[in-house]
Amino acid sequence: MFNNFKQAFVICLLAIASMQSAQAMVFSSAGTVPGTLGNPATLSIMETFEVEMGGEYLAVLTDIGTVLSPVIDNFDSLSMVVLDDSFNVVGAPLLLAPATGSGEASVSFSFSAIANAVYSVALGGATDSLSTYVATISAVGTDASPVPVPAAIWFMASGMFALIGFGRRKIA
Repeated sequence: MFNNFKQAFVICLLAIASMQSAQAMVFSSAGTVPGTLGNPATLSIMETFEVEMGGEYLAVLTDIGTVLSPVIDNFDSLSMVVLDDSFNVVGAPLLLAPATGSGEASVSFSFSAIANAVYSVALGGATDSLSTYVATISAVGTDASPVPVPAAIWFMASGMFALIGFGRRKIA
């Protein structure tokens, strides 16, 4: 009983923390690319996002990998390049070599926007297995919206209902 209460309490705390640490996401892409040993698959995405003058941004590229018994396999190569409105490379391109051990690898860099503009992001990769990636660009150092993320609300509500349920069970 006490373990269930602790778990519900931890869920509530995590939900509160996720509401408070929300960052303004300006670009997000995630997916699984299905390649096979004899038939490699490629990833090629080019999208745009808006930046504000003086804004600080953080670009993160993660190769999650996929567990295929008995090994963990990742992209053979994975890259992310951010381009300004004149198509000049911003910062350093993010390049990931295949991960070993845990199966997860991540790289990031931060940059500042010198003008209000539309920037571009290019993602590319190749894999000979079922591989998963996450690429995000977030505005940092800005005030987050006072409205919490909907997923965090559901997370918080489920934890609160669990706490109420355990409390009623204890009283009965």
